[in-house]
Amino acid sequence: MDLRLLGVGRKLPLSALAHHLLPWVWAGFAINLVSGTLLFMSDATEFAGNTAFRIKIALIVLAGINAAFFHARAYRYAVEVDPAQHDVPGASIVAAMVSICLWVAVITAGRMIAYVE
Repeated sequence: MDLRLLGVGRKLPLSALAHHLLPWVWAGFAINLVSGTLLFMSDATEFAGNTAFRIKIALIVLAGINAAFFHARAYRYAVEVDPAQHDVPGASIVAAMVSICLWVAVITAGRMIAYVE
């Protein structure tokens, strides 16, 4: 979705893409939530004290806020744009760039958990 907002696959309407992707997004989030909770429970005291883990959780919360903002405000304007046009609303572009940066940071923080105390 973020890449589409940034101009990749302009021929595909945002509403059609969202219709097909959002169920997969929610399923992936649920799987990650369950597996992450189980992993956390395996050694909760060590994970809770890990700075990289706390940063990762904070970044996930920020990514959720960004997604909520996008769907509450920017999404309805973005889907109105003709797929062939290049002028996706600025708020949608900013939300997409912030989303990509946040998720890359979440992955990086997750990898750093093993190396940070």
